Amino acid sequence: MRISPAGKYFAVGVIRERHTERVHQALLDAENREPEEEVELKVFNENFVAFASLMQSSREPWPVLSDTGELRVFSIGKERWRIVENTWDRQRRVLVQCRSSCVPKVVTMSQGLLFVVGCDRSQTGKWYRMVGSEGKSILKGWSSSQEIERIAIANASGNTFAIGITTATSSLADEVFRGTDLESQRIGVYDSRTGHPLLGIRFPSPVPTTQTFSLSPTGNILAVLTKDKVALYKVPPTQARSGLGNTNSGP
Repeated sequence: MRISPAGKYFAVGVIRERHTERVHQALLDAENREPEEEVELKVFNENFVAFASLMQSSREPWPVLSDTGELRVFSIGKERWRIVENTWDRQRRVLVQCRSSCVPKVVTMSQGLLFVVGCDRSQTGKWYRMVGSEGKSILKGWSSSQEIERIAIANASGNTFAIGITTATSSLADEVFRGTDLESQRIGVYDSRTGHPLLGIRFPSPVPTTQTFSLSPTGNILAVLTKDKVALYKVPPTQARSGLGNTNSGP
């Protein structure tokens, strides 16, 4: 399942098995990855009424939903990509164009905010940027290969966003991940209009789970999950500037 930022739409994919159990296992053993299957994808509105349906390969990317449609990433040349929104009323809008040596990862958030992560062939880490509804970059950053996870969230009104980056004890590009490999996590909270930092925290030995922090609906509280508690941090108003650093550097 994938849900739009405001919860107005959600997409559900159901895998349709192409093979018998025996053939499935044989293909898995031969290819060392899950065999390709068909996925029936249906999109529902907030009243649970299906209004779109299609079949796609299980190896195609999952849909990325905005509050007005679906986002797709297209190659437009060598290491050049275009992120396009196809709206439910059949409009097409180009949101972002970027350079990346890998397929960019896109996350949609409240009020049209986009978090985009890509690769730079000349560096071993990854670049990331927060993009506003008009396609303008609000914040740009880069993280090394030791920084293995980059998660971004926004509050309900979209006036603040937070980026968390987890650091491992060493580069894990070609290694098996273990929870004990996590060294620390940095979380920065920013003003969505200007990219100015409002709050920055760093703590050791983060919990090895996908989502460890959240913003309150108004954006004035940051909640962080640690090993034995949930810590709450007060976020200064968006008009304030905390002086935590350059707006083009990450958390």
